[in-house]
Amino acid sequence: MNAERVFSVTADGWKSRSNTHFIGITAHYINPDWQFMSLPLDLVPLAQTSNVRMSDIIRDCLERRHIPIENIASVCTDGGGDIQRIGEHLGLPHLYCVLHMIHLTVEFALGQPPFSDALDKVKRIVCHVRASPRL
Repeated sequence: MNAERVFSVTADGWKSRSNTHFIGITAHYINPDWQFMSLPLDLVPLAQTSNVRMSDIIRDCLERRHIPIENIASVCTDGGGDIQRIGEHLGLPHLYCVLHMIHLTVEFALGQPPFSDALDKVKRIVCHVRASPRL
């Protein structure tokens, strides 16, 4: 990696259907032609999900890729309890993922009347149509 390049890192943790926890790490940067680039760095299964452990995984990943921590401008994550303090442990600014915030806001709004009432009606109609005999 170019030691002059500045990156932003995103990290996302989740749990598989088999109850295995993972953290995905991606670096983002602007190339010399002003194109936004994303570089998947690692996908790591986690035995424990503490923010200190995830911070260590990110630090190790960056070292393996020869990306100095000084070249990281920020860490972007969702607001999950275990992952939101990663920036603090790495000594980097933390940003919340705007798309995740929008998703949570829309999900909350759709659960409130009148949206939830309308969605329930649409679901009943779809179930009725799917259950009706084909002609």
